[in-house]
Amino acid sequence: MRTTMLLLLMVLTSLSAWAQNIVASGNCGDTGINGGADVTWTLTGTSPNYTLTISGTGPMMYYGSALGGDDQYHSTAPWSTYESEIEKVVVGSGVTYIGSYAFAYCSALTSISLPSSVTVLGNYVCYGSSNGSTNLRIDIPTAVAVTIGNDGFEYCQADLQIAVPAHLLKTYKEATNWSKYAAKMVGVLDDAHDFNTGGNAPKGSYEYTRTFKEGVAATLCLPFEVSSDQISLYGQVYTFAGVDKSGELWEVVMQEANKTSSALTAYRPYLFLPYIFNSKGKDLPITFHGNVASLAIAGNVIQEEDHNIGSFWTFQGVTYYYAWNEGHANLGKIYGFAAQNYSTTVNPGDFVKAAAGANIAPFRAFLQFTSGVSSAPRRGAADQEALPSRMSVRLVDADGTVTAIGNLSIDNGQWKMDNWMEGEWYTLDGRRLNSAPSTRGIYMKNGKKVIVK
Repeated sequence: MRTTMLLLLMVLTSLSAWAQNIVASGNCGDTGINGGADVTWTLTGTSPNYTLTISGTGPMMYYGSALGGDDQYHSTAPWSTYESEIEKVVVGSGVTYIGSYAFAYCSALTSISLPSSVTVLGNYVCYGSSNGSTNLRIDIPTAVAVTIGNDGFEYCQADLQIAVPAHLLKTYKEATNWSKYAAKMVGVLDDAHDFNTGGNAPKGSYEYTRTFKEGVAATLCLPFEVSSDQISLYGQVYTFAGVDKSGELWEVVMQEANKTSSALTAYRPYLFLPYIFNSKGKDLPITFHGNVASLAIAGNVIQEEDHNIGSFWTFQGVTYYYAWNEGHANLGKIYGFAAQNYSTTVNPGDFVKAAAGANIAPFRAFLQFTSGVSSAPRRGAADQEALPSRMSVRLVDADGTVTAIGNLSIDNGQWKMDNWMEGEWYTLDGRRLNSAPSTRGIYMKNGKKVIVK
């Protein structure tokens, strides 16, 4: 019985290893330091594209460099046999220290992903890595700057990229043993941290990742220029054209940006409408990247005035968290994002007037009524005129054609079509058709214009 159970266990273990495609594994924890004994390594995948995963809790073992039989230097790490075939390194949460020479001489390495638990990188940790034709990126997400030993990235490819939290970019660029790689660093922006309000953000490379919804627009304001080839891959961009008022109807007009423009301007607020690739509302993570060439004055929002119309409205972008608390001078004039029902007529998903306590996350935009003198025929509100509790949004194509009418979501900055059903056909004035059109013309389907000939 015992023999049978043992054989069964061996078979199950073998099947498990086969299912994960484990090539090799072992221990790599520093047994001399409390907590490091359970750090392990696992190599998975198929040659020549292996993934090395470091798991467990505590520090890794220190490794050195040795001259191999082929008269080339190699790391003494147990996975060094596969150093020319390791493509990715993933370090799990709980590991605190990456041992010296851990990933040195891994010539095929393209990416290293570290967890927030790592606080120290050893000497020569990636020495000579990615020295072939591959490019190497290392992601460091920690809340405090990670210390590093000597020559951690010497003899790596010229286009090495070290991605660090944007609010720590200046710290990394000036830190011991990091400063020599300052030109290789990129600041990763996120919605939890302001940009430049402390005045310490350096100029240089940045990127911003945000999860949009397919076919659902959102406000966007970035501190760097975005090239047209980046934005055109994912959706259409609209700029603020003004506010129309006809009787009791209020409408925010957004004009499609000029497609011949080389890029989206830094610090300018936009409405971004992602394409529908799979189904409307499906998550669509997008990463924008660019170079911050100038820094906005701390404390100021970026304004896109209704300059073509001359009315009282401005569309304002922020690169930092902003709130309108009780007593704020602009309360009653702000149209921002709310996360709850306010009445039977105002629901989440409407572009509504913000109440006390309203706030907005970085890299988004809001609409504000500003006192002034209007002389244009299309007008906003007179200074003493009562402002609406909600406004719809009209999207206008580059040629002046109305493509859709909907509302902006107060909850998360997203725009939605109240009557827009996925897969259905609509006329340009928003009327849904019972079937595919048979008459020549321009129609809307899944958020895109379709020409029927």
